[in-house]
Amino acid sequence: MKRFVAKLRLKCIDAKTAKTIYTSLYPDNLCVPKYMVIEQFLSENTYEIHYVIKIHYENGEEERKIMSLKSTLDDILSSVSLVEKTLLQLAVKEKV
Repeated sequence: MKRFVAKLRLKCIDAKTAKTIYTSLYPDNLCVPKYMVIEQFLSENTYEIHYVIKIHYENGEEERKIMSLKSTLDDILSSVSLVEKTLLQLAVKEKV
């Protein structure tokens, strides 16, 4: 069996933002297909979230599995963007 591995590192502006994004996305990453593993780590000291996504595949499945990996990365980035926008809106409302 072969595998694709993607690593994603997100640098946040502070520990609170990093923890909010991490906890918001964590439940989403628990239920994945059998051929996929998502590891998620939070470093509150550096305000970073690390993702390691592993896709296992057999010969002939490469294209379909690489598209699944791309889709997963897109979903993570879209979710992070949504959480960031929500945090910004909340910050603006608190100032008003």
